[in-house]
Formats: sequence, structure tokens, C-alpha cells
Amino acid sequence: MSEDIKKRAIELYVSGESVAQVARELELKDHLVWNWVDRAGVRRPSKRSQHMEKAVQAYLDGTPITKVADDAKVSVSTVQAWISARGLTGKGGRAAKTSSNKQSALLLYKEGKLYSEIAKTLKVAPKTVSKWVEDAGIVEEGGAHLQARRDAETAVRLYTEKGATVEDIAAHLGRGVNTVSGWLREAEVEVKSSIERRTSAEQAMYSKLGVAANIAKAQAKPVPTRLCAYCEETFELPQGRRQSRQQYCSLKCSQLGRRNPDKRTQHVCEVCEKPFERFASTQGPNRFCSNACRIKSSGKIQWKYEDNVLDSGYEAMFAGLCSVYGVPCERFDRTQGVNWEGERWYAPDFLVKVGPRSVAVEIKGLVREVDEPKWAAFREKAGVPLVVLTQGELVPPPATRDDLLGLLGLAKIVKS
Repeated sequence: MSEDIKKRAIELYVSGESVAQVARELELKDHLVWNWVDRAGVRRPSKRSQHMEKAVQAYLDGTPITKVADDAKVSVSTVQAWISARGLTGKGGRAAKTSSNKQSALLLYKEGKLYSEIAKTLKVAPKTVSKWVEDAGIVEEGGAHLQARRDAETAVRLYTEKGATVEDIAAHLGRGVNTVSGWLREAEVEVKSSIERRTSAEQAMYSKLGVAANIAKAQAKPVPTRLCAYCEETFELPQGRRQSRQQYCSLKCSQLGRRNPDKRTQHVCEVCEKPFERFASTQGPNRFCSNACRIKSSGKIQWKYEDNVLDSGYEAMFAGLCSVYGVPCERFDRTQGVNWEGERWYAPDFLVKVGPRSVAVEIKGLVREVDEPKWAAFREKAGVPLVVLTQGELVPPPATRDDLLGLLGLAKIVKS
């Protein structure tokens, strides 16, 4: 092989091509290229070294260190180490890293980044970033710092001219309450409590609406008082209709007053003729000692069918029709009911037997949604047909026996 081919092969390898690429381009064997490179003692820079050189050069060209790190897909501290290794800061070790961090911090600050963001990126304390910026004497009228100064001026104006509270200003600007308070104190503005500020603002609003006089009048209205029914001391009545009937000044007086026999009256029950006591303040005639006696004296009609008490007038109507027309009817045996929806129990009202057939009858004046599931369960499990008679079917009542049997589905059965 000529020396020109060897030289060309070595140049291609140094430029970054692999041995296989060089051999393919020059139509040579791979092992031949390897031998030439090895005998020449050529050591090509690694990809990491090339990556490093490219990043350092970008930093020297003025690219922000954070962008250099993003492009190289490494951390900012790694880029700082590459820069320090080249001796570009004139320092070494930790001092070189600190100097690099400081330069990066100043660049980021000029881009409008906040101290907290710079500190998080460079992994240093926010106070350190603040000191670097202060030592550099940088006054940057832009980015987040200009916005902060504008917000501070707005906060002072709203507080002093518009009467807004610190909380309102913080919510308006999207800042913290402590931040707004700090701005006001730096501007030598006296910061009052929110209660004082809101009170003055509300009073101004009331005056503007012309209702300040009504508020003052309502506040000047005397509070009603009353003598305690037990200790006979004067106490103020709380607001509200229910509280206006309060008779005792405290819970203790209420308990003692209710136990006092002098505050009770004696009565005799009109039904059981037993004596009983009531508070003297209790309104009403005090005729009965209990609700049971009151119900007994009410004269309410209790419908009965044979020995069973019926639940409604419709049930009494149906039982009476069966009795008049000679239709055998009896109260349905509750023990023959069925379960539905778990442990719930249902049985209809009556059982009508005409000839060889029987039918269960449910009397329902008003049908509800909950009734349908239990009727369906009975029809499925009981083995006895179920007929539901509502108000519309019983009023007006059937005029003949055949009409009644027709309602029960028994019209075709021979009369018995």
C-alpha cells in the first residue's frame, strides 16, 4: 500500500470516522486500518472530550450557562467543572467553582430570574445570590425585579389612596400578605389591622349609601329586659322570637324554678281521674295526664271487622260491601306474608274465597313507588293471586255483587 493511502486512512480516523467507515470508504480491510492506526500511535479524542470542548466554546461565545447545560444535557455544575478544568477563571478548585457560579448568577439575574430561581439552579442559598448581585452593583430595570418594584408602588397607592386592606392588596397582586406588609413598611406607611381598615371602609360605604343614620338608630335602640322568674333579677333578653319568651336569666335558675313546687299547679285527668301536675305557665286547659288519655277522649272511630281493627275507611268500605253482597271475606293471615328486599315483610289486607278460588286483596287509597316491589314479591312467592283496589275503583262503590266480583277478577265463578 502507498503511503498516501495510509496517511489518508489515519486522517479520516482522527476526524471522527470509525475504523469500519474508513475501511469501507477506502475499500480496505478493517484489520489493516487498525494496524496502521495502532502503529502510528494515533489517539482520537473521545466523544465526551468533544462534547466538553463544544460546551466550553459555547460558554466563551456568550451563551448563558444554563442554556449550555440544557444543550449538552448535563447539569450546570458539570459545565462549571469543565470551565474550571480549562483554567478560564484563573482560579482552581472550589474558588474556581464559586467564581463560575457568581458569573452564572449575574447572567441569570440580568435575564430577569428571581433570587430563588437562581439559587435553585446553581444549588446555592438565595442570600448568596443576593450578595453577589449587590457586590456587582447591578441595577436591572427589567424582568421580575421591575415587576416587583411596580407591585410595591401599586400596593402603597392602593393602601394610602383607596383604603384597601393588606389582604385585599395581596389577593389583587397575587403576592403574600407578609410581602405586601414589608413593602408598606419600607415606604414608611403605618400599617393598621384589617379590622380597623374594614370598619372605616364599611362606614364610608354606609355614609355614601345614606344608611348611616339608620345604622346609628338601630345601634342606639335599647335592649329589652325582663325579671327572672326564679331569682327576680333583671336580665337582657337575647334577640330572636323564641328567645324573647325566655323566663329565666340562666340555666341554673331555670332548673331551680322548674323544681319549685310553688310554680306548679294541680289537676285531675278527665279520663282516668288521676291527679297530675303542670307548670303554672303551661298554656291550655290541662285536662289530661297523658297522650293516651287524650286519644281515648278524642272520640275517634276505630273501624272493626269481626275481631280485627281496620286501618282506614276504605278497608271498612270494602269489608262492608263484602258483608252486604255476601262475598266471603276474612282478614289475611299476617304469618302467611312474604319477605321482600331482604328482611322486609309484607302481607295484604284481606283474603276473599269464592267457590274453589281465593284471591288476596290490597286496599290502597294512594299508591306509592315503594308499593310496587312488595306487590311483585308477593305475586312471585305467595301462590295466591293479588288484587289491588285503589280509591278510583272503590269510589263510587260497586252497585251489585257482580260488579264487586268483577273488581276481584272472580266474575266468571259460579255464585255461592
